[in-house]
Amino acid sequence: MLHKAPTPHTNAIFKLNNVGFSIGSKALVQDCTFEVLQGSFMGLLGPNGAGKSSLLRLLYREKKPTAGSIEAFGMPLENWSRKGFAAKVGTVLQEKAQLAGLTIAQVAGLGLFPLSCAKQEEAERIREALELVELWDRRDENAGYLSGGEQQRLFFAQILALDPEVYVLDEPNNHLDIYFQIRLLDHIKAKGKTVIASFHDINLAARYCDSAVLMHESEMVAKGPLADVLSPERLKGVYRVDAEFANSAIAINAPVNQFAMR
Repeated sequence: MLHKAPTPHTNAIFKLNNVGFSIGSKALVQDCTFEVLQGSFMGLLGPNGAGKSSLLRLLYREKKPTAGSIEAFGMPLENWSRKGFAAKVGTVLQEKAQLAGLTIAQVAGLGLFPLSCAKQEEAERIREALELVELWDRRDENAGYLSGGEQQRLFFAQILALDPEVYVLDEPNNHLDIYFQIRLLDHIKAKGKTVIASFHDINLAARYCDSAVLMHESEMVAKGPLADVLSPERLKGVYRVDAEFANSAIAINAPVNQFAMR
């Protein structure tokens, strides 16, 4: 297991106050209040449909809250310019852009638009990022022909080339084999940047997260250190399994009885 990062600074990158998001009468996020501290690696946990991705969409400004407020870097989220915010906050998302017609190197450089860096620096950032995801030797290939896992590595290259202050990752292990899951998340963890990431894999979250928010049916049901958030009672109530969090891992005993297959 990785050593935990040093205690983060007390200043908050994001502050959420009673945040909610609804589409019509359907509530996707309800009454979320928490802070993401500078230098922390926070996990958003919960089963399918809990509201994790919807909450992340509010943080990276794809959607606007329908209730409550969000601050980023000490000022209202909506006051940030697109370019200013994009220079500070990078994303790896579940929804993927169309890549046909672009080379791998071109896609890796798309996230650099807010930096206005010199061509030599841009080229160096792209090279280093593609080397890390092991796609540099294929940089001139059509990105549209990549497999799902290779595309995910390429989107990691985008955010690594930018190297923002904050990494927002929505299911970052999607499509990745275990080698690249560990390689890329280890690299980001070692940077000491602020990270907020949604996970279905609780054991992977346990490897990296120093704090967590647990979502269930669009509501935040717990927040704090991972060991406190993932109590046996919450694992049973939210994930519907008999399990316990010990030694930085989840030990699953059996499904909750009423959901067990017969």
